[in-house]
Amino acid sequence: MEILDKNGNSTGKFTFNAKGTLYRKYNPKIDKAPAFKDCETGELYSSIYARILIKKRKDAQ
Repeated sequence: MEILDKNGNSTGKFTFNAKGTLYRKYNPKIDKAPAFKDCETGELYSSIYARILIKKRKDAQ
């Protein structure tokens, strides 16, 4: 995949796997600028930054 800048423009950088980044197909109606472009198909993808908060349960032993 080609890495795009925050405005959706080409950076000339490529990655075979976007480690640590979740991504989904780009939807122009709800997403900001795309983050990746598939080199083979030309499909655009937006990145999803997942934040997981783990809280200790009070009743856990």
